[in-house]
Amino acid sequence: MPNMYIAHHGILGQKWGQRNGPPYPLGTKKVAEKIFQDARKRSERITNDVQSAAKKSGGKLYGLENKLKTSDSIERKLTKKMTEDEISLTDAANRIKDAVRYTVIAPTDEYVKMYNDFRDQLSAKGYRETNCKNYFSLFNKGEVKHKAVQSNFMTDDGYEFEVQFHTPESQDAKNKKIPLYNERRSLGISESRKRELENQMEKLAQNVPDPKGIETITSFDDRLEHSGLKEDPHKYGIPEQKKFPMPDADHVRSAIRFFNYVAPKYEKQLAKAILDRMDEYGLTFDDFGVGDENRFKKYIPKDHLEHHGILGQKWGVRRYQNQDGTLTSAGLRRYRREAAKLEKKDAKWARKNYNKIYDKTFKKGRNELNDYLVNDLNRRIKMKNSDGKISLTYANEYNRKLAEVMNKNVGEIHAPSGKVVQYIAKRGSVGVHMALVDSDRFDMNSVKRGVYGDGRVAYRQDRVARA
Repeated sequence: MPNMYIAHHGILGQKWGQRNGPPYPLGTKKVAEKIFQDARKRSERITNDVQSAAKKSGGKLYGLENKLKTSDSIERKLTKKMTEDEISLTDAANRIKDAVRYTVIAPTDEYVKMYNDFRDQLSAKGYRETNCKNYFSLFNKGEVKHKAVQSNFMTDDGYEFEVQFHTPESQDAKNKKIPLYNERRSLGISESRKRELENQMEKLAQNVPDPKGIETITSFDDRLEHSGLKEDPHKYGIPEQKKFPMPDADHVRSAIRFFNYVAPKYEKQLAKAILDRMDEYGLTFDDFGVGDENRFKKYIPKDHLEHHGILGQKWGVRRYQNQDGTLTSAGLRRYRREAAKLEKKDAKWARKNYNKIYDKTFKKGRNELNDYLVNDLNRRIKMKNSDGKISLTYANEYNRKLAEVMNKNVGEIHAPSGKVVQYIAKRGSVGVHMALVDSDRFDMNSVKRGVYGDGRVAYRQDRVARA
């Protein structure tokens, strides 16, 4: 959905193409120790932010003393990845994403709200969710034998860590499952004993109740399907294998970051797909770095020069504009580069001014909102369900009115790029998003039903880009 983005989400200054730690020498034990020490150093800042996010979202950290995976455990995992996936030690090291890991517990009836609020809290601090698995849903499909939601988050300098979200019941089941799991993976165990242990683990999970609304937490695979990849398979970097999905700019950056994982015979195909998607989404190489060890570097067009002037400039040759006034490919890249810089300035400006603009605008429309609540909404719809929670129908109706009133009173407030402030109804939680809109080109009616926290437009497959 072009010409618009929602402020206060995503990461400014994200550096793509960086490894999840330093370059590692040969020697599994040494590599494991380096990963552990790196995790220990990074965990202090991450832990403070995770604790704050959990507290503000109504969750509680559990087992914080186990937040670091031990060096021995990392070494075992490295060996397993190299053996089973037939990859190098360096590649195996780059796939360790749980050297720092946390468990957050919330009451079953507040679980879904806690997860969404927790994710928003981390997003506001500059973290980005990079993966999510809803094991409640996967268990109900018969694909796994436990229940939880497991996510990975990335810091602003590219380091990934894991967060598991549990209910009290699912955590209790996990604690009881651990000795069964350890026995299940031990050497020399008979097939009949394996099946017996698997049945016991499955029974533990069966007794864990599903939180209300758990189906609204979608795994990343499902999010990709809803993003249009199923109908538009060319947006996979390697369509025949359905690998390296690129439905949006973030996934293009991820494809570059993990380019070294592609088999050599598919390398050119993936590189071409990345360059095509970069053009489609208006990305430039100034938006992120490509490390010297990244094999994608050799596919970067030669007319892109990093941090230098123009070598071999031929005077009299139009570089950015054709004679008919249209932009050349170099001109398009320069235009997109400048647009990307403006968007970063917009996002910084939005973060700084959000509260001031919101409070002033809300104050102007407070009386109209109160009148709407008392004389209209409260007469038509009950505010709370039988369980005492605010009805989603009530919340969505209120949000649409709130967005309407806010837009009526916000006036002409311009961001550095010239885009204007508008408000869009949230979907599934109370409130509004502040958006920066190209008022001449964007139709606000296209999002009148609201936008979910992940950017998906209600009742449509479009997504609003998040700054």
